[in-house]
Amino acid sequence: MQVGNIIEQKGFVTKVKCVRGWTLSEVERALGFHQGRLSQGIYVALLAPGQSLPGPADFELRGYSQVADHRWAGTGTMNVTKLKEIAVAGWEPNGSDALVKVLPVIRHSADMDDDRQYPPGGGVPQWKLVRPLLFQIVAFVGNYPQGKWY
Repeated sequence: MQVGNIIEQKGFVTKVKCVRGWTLSEVERALGFHQGRLSQGIYVALLAPGQSLPGPADFELRGYSQVADHRWAGTGTMNVTKLKEIAVAGWEPNGSDALVKVLPVIRHSADMDDDRQYPPGGGVPQWKLVRPLLFQIVAFVGNYPQGKWY
């Protein structure tokens, strides 16, 4: 992966304001990665130029990062359609409310217990893209634990 590359991705996204200006160790805790997961750095990806924002069929609700995907219990009796409308209305193509994908250099480990690998995060909003969208790598952040994306 290199800065400038366009890649197809699905999975978890959050908003730019939830990671920009935060140290790697803060991002790690906020997103619910185990300590050291970001020690080799992250690639930061934004929706690629020309890629439209996800629509309601493109994502699933996942609440906040205190609950890892393997612990997600669903939305219960909540109105999913309305919640998705609210989510989409809060996204912007650019700026602090744009969607961002954080791609750790250290990938998921099938050998590590999910509860250890994905502890409760710090409570940033998150959504799970179920259809691949085009993202552009805009930065690599190293210098763990103090490296930051500006």
